[in-house]
Amino acid sequence: MEYIPRPLYAKERPQTNKLRFINKSSSTIFPSGRKKEMLTVDTSSEGTIVDALLKKLIIFYAMKEELSKPHFGLHITVDAYGCDSKVLNSNAKSVQFLNSLVRQLGMKKLIEPVVVHADANDKKDPGGYSGFVMIQESHISIHTFPKRKFISIDCYSCTDFDTRAAQAFIKKFYEARSLEVNMVVRGKRYPMKDIVEA
Repeated sequence: MEYIPRPLYAKERPQTNKLRFINKSSSTIFPSGRKKEMLTVDTSSEGTIVDALLKKLIIFYAMKEELSKPHFGLHITVDAYGCDSKVLNSNAKSVQFLNSLVRQLGMKKLIEPVVVHADANDKKDPGGYSGFVMIQESHISIHTFPKRKFISIDCYSCTDFDTRAAQAFIKKFYEARSLEVNMVVRGKRYPMKDIVEA
């Protein structure tokens, strides 16, 4: 969930040197009980840093609120940059990663991981390994790009899980320099009871 806006030049800076974030929905993002909440922050010194921190704060509270409501599951996508190319270029390491992440998150495998090598194509794929493991909660998949030191990972579970632990494990396993993470709350209108009789 990295948000890195470009620096504002002096002519572009608001005269008030203030940024305001307003929740326009009927629900509450910030825990004050009011339907609308406003943050006013002085950005006269380092606007881009404050931008990034406030963006993360807003996303954190928005996600926390979404997870407090009925939903089916949680889906995170992780794109890792600057990874160890040898680890990325290993079938055995890909299988090890899938098995280890399942254990790390306390999930249960339905099948053993399947990992295959994908050849390079004439588009933007220089080749690598793609892997998948079906879990009782849903699935985890990976796509490695050793020549780009990059991996793309999906982790989807009907049981909420520790996303920070998942990110820390991914970063350590692949020795990634940085992560780009997106989180989606799935099935916000998922029926909590059966609607068709067997």
